Amino acid sequence: MEVPVLQPPEDFGMDALGTLCHVSPRAPSRLHSTFWAAWRRAVFSHEAELIPRGGPGAMDPSDAGASHELMSVTPTARVPVGALLLEPAKASHAGLVVVHTSEPVEPLERQAERYRRAVERGLTVLLLRVRGFGGSRGAWSRLRSDDADYAVYGLVAGTPREADMHHWVLPQCVADVTHACLALRRRLSARSGCVPTISMDGTSFGAALVIMAAGQMTAHHPELEPSRLTLALPSLGDLAWRFADESRVARMGMARAMFEHLRRTGEAGADMLDAMRLVDSAVHSVEVRSSVLMRLALRDDRVPAPTQAGVFNNLSTSVGRKWRFVTPTGHFEGGLRDLRRAALFERLREEFWDPARPVDQILEPWEGLLLEGERAPN
Repeated sequence: MEVPVLQPPEDFGMDALGTLCHVSPRAPSRLHSTFWAAWRRAVFSHEAELIPRGGPGAMDPSDAGASHELMSVTPTARVPVGALLLEPAKASHAGLVVVHTSEPVEPLERQAERYRRAVERGLTVLLLRVRGFGGSRGAWSRLRSDDADYAVYGLVAGTPREADMHHWVLPQCVADVTHACLALRRRLSARSGCVPTISMDGTSFGAALVIMAAGQMTAHHPELEPSRLTLALPSLGDLAWRFADESRVARMGMARAMFEHLRRTGEAGADMLDAMRLVDSAVHSVEVRSSVLMRLALRDDRVPAPTQAGVFNNLSTSVGRKWRFVTPTGHFEGGLRDLRRAALFERLREEFWDPARPVDQILEPWEGLLLEGERAPN
């Protein structure tokens, strides 16, 4: 029996150095300032709070593992979203908000197993589900994350206006993440009696949402700036570059849905692309100043590797507080070496969250492994 040979993802004519040095435009959409200012007024005027989900009737059948919910407010909607709260034995002043990928998303109880050690180290962990995903479908039965058009839900045809874009699901998902951070901050402050630190974690779609939420919190008030961000293979970056050539758009997923929506808008396509850049993670990363550990791939068949690098290169975090961990491939099984590098990143990511240790102390023994290597430091 002949074993099929998997073709590596496209390199877009770039070598490793060219990929990692890719620069994404920092200039925002023409709607950016007014849109996000209105978004912030609505989001930050609401005091988010984690409320326990009590009794079988209160459970969301799409994922009964959600222990809590919070109300997420945007300029056009108020929607409850679910989350699983994991708390250490002693009162904690450090929290971690975890944002999932797109599909498939594993059940909350299974995901929780990967964060038990972080909880043992004293972190309060909140595993969030944004609207439309399992655990957050109770009020949004018409919106499902497995719908091929999830990413363009709420977009209208024609030339988009700022008011129209507030109905779009993706900025609403950013609100879900932001409210989760604010709710966890409020809970920790009440329980520990001191100013808490909030870190954030996300992969792919989740990484893009984390970047946008972190940027908006920092823009709203510096004291809300997250402490540490761990990000992997961030999506939704450099959308204009991605959509300029269909070969840069994956066969499926959120970017494909957005690209197809552009095609359907006809003459308004250029205006719609500009409006879609409201959620360009490479634009939002300019507002991020937190300590950042980011996994970047040299090739990726779902999120073009140059766009991942563009997100990292636009961060406003000082050079000594941002680290890139490079793996040969991303959303692609490239062999045993790639799997080992990915496993190393997972181990480093877990260490990076440790609230008892400064990030530079954590990273020092890993410095020689950020670009290559398959064995963890002693």
